[in-house]
Amino acid sequence: MMAWRMTAAAVVMAGGLVPAWAGDEVATVNGQPITKAAFDAALEAVPPQMHERFASPEGRELFLDNLVTQEVLLQESRRIGMDKD
Repeated sequence: MMAWRMTAAAVVMAGGLVPAWAGDEVATVNGQPITKAAFDAALEAVPPQMHERFASPEGRELFLDNLVTQEVLLQESRRIGMDKD
């Protein structure tokens, strides 16, 4: 698990995680945007008992970090062909 986190961090640093709080994009991972609408939809999908955890600005930042990690892992899995049967 730690190797995936280190890989994710390396990919984010190499490819660039660009916060874009002023626009519709809240982050960009290797050219792939995470929009405010996608962020809000993912946050709405969180079980109600976890809503309080992500209510503060720090919690929302943590949630965004999780979305970025998911996107990095998705991109890497596609790159190495894990999406193919």
